Amino acid sequence: KMGLPLFDYIKNLCRADLRMKATMQQSSQQWFRKTKGYRPKPKDDSSNLTISISEYEPYTDHEFRLIISAFIRGNPGIYNE
Repeated sequence: KMGLPLFDYIKNLCRADLRMKATMQQSSQQWFRKTKGYRPKPKDDSSNLTISISEYEPYTDHEFRLIISAFIRGNPGIYNE
């Protein structure tokens, strides 16, 4: 629903900024837990193999909104998407 330019910006930002990646991971997990039919995966040995970004503190909602609003203000054409 956000449009491709904003989605691409966030995707690239997550690659460059591990705090943003932690923020998006945290919000995705929170959203997913609220979806209908959510069942947590059982823990197994393979869960230890994934790279954890938990050592990076996610941005606060206020910080996240400032980052996204700065991008939108700098790209007025995004409103036409």
